[in-house]
Amino acid sequence: MHEFLAIQHSDKDPNLFALFREDHGLYIYNKQEGSEHLLATLDNISDFTKPIAIYWHAPYICVAEHRGRNAALVLDNSVARKINSAAVRLLSREDYHAENSSYSIGFVELDGRTLLIHQTEWNRLDISDAETGACLTEREISYEEHKNYIDYFHSQLHISPNGVNFISNGWVWQPADYLYCYNVKEFLESWDKARSSINYYSANWDRPCTFIDDDSFVIATDQKNYEADGADEEDYEILNGAKLAFYRMSDSEPTKRDWKYLPHYKLIHIDLFGGEEAYGKLYYDKQADMLIALGEAGVYAVTLDGEIKWHDPNIKGACQNPVWMKYQKPSWQYSPEHRFFYNYDASGLAIVKLENL
Repeated sequence: MHEFLAIQHSDKDPNLFALFREDHGLYIYNKQEGSEHLLATLDNISDFTKPIAIYWHAPYICVAEHRGRNAALVLDNSVARKINSAAVRLLSREDYHAENSSYSIGFVELDGRTLLIHQTEWNRLDISDAETGACLTEREISYEEHKNYIDYFHSQLHISPNGVNFISNGWVWQPADYLYCYNVKEFLESWDKARSSINYYSANWDRPCTFIDDDSFVIATDQKNYEADGADEEDYEILNGAKLAFYRMSDSEPTKRDWKYLPHYKLIHIDLFGGEEAYGKLYYDKQADMLIALGEAGVYAVTLDGEIKWHDPNIKGACQNPVWMKYQKPSWQYSPEHRFFYNYDASGLAIVKLENL
């Protein structure tokens, strides 16, 4: 059996997991049956020196070179499963500092259609119909005329629960991170420039972030102090010390820039990730109404008021800077839909259920 490189749970069925292996195979593992079948072979996914990412929005699965150029959209339907193959659409993005930015991928539902948000250039996102592949965001971009152009590196995407809004957890040159916040319908009309930005300024993009509902989201700030040489201090704030910072999309305020800013509406002084910069993943568990923080310090379950309800130092997430890290084996992940932690290694699938919270 070829070594696996990535795992992702199904958003619909708690027994199903997608595995990507070194033979370029995308496999579906059924925990209940203890079975595994090959869904598709994705030869364009070939850079195994950096992590591979899987996104599952049934019946669609997207596999991407997390710090590379290539991705593939796979349709997992009953016919494809019977013939041990699947409909595959190959995707790619421009190779400009791709090694320093996550391949931006996300799914939303709009007007009865599944849409794929995907990065095509370092500063451009497109939205396509997942079924037909039709691009819904065709436009002309001109650097010279500053037409539909933004000076911003898109990176990891975060999608609101009902797919109304999304966030790009990216950066600009210094380098410095900015979270750009979008409404899906507004993006379809005005594209990348139709954004708001939080006014927290640091140097750690792809930081822990999660939506609480379609309007509200929370980020983890860094422990270390940050100095922004030459930046206009009226346009940002430095939240020194580890915190959880809460924002609302509806609180956007106009500025002298060509975008709006979101001020935080709540700060909680708490360190859930350890280290000078916050690396790891942040999830929202709706049933428990709690945040799940998963990083090098282990896992924490914390209320929205900052009360720690549970901590396990043995369940750890990625402990390296995701921007600069080379390949490392996948670590623990959390499924807010099914309320369990999961990992996969040589001994097989490991599951830890979140109970009594």
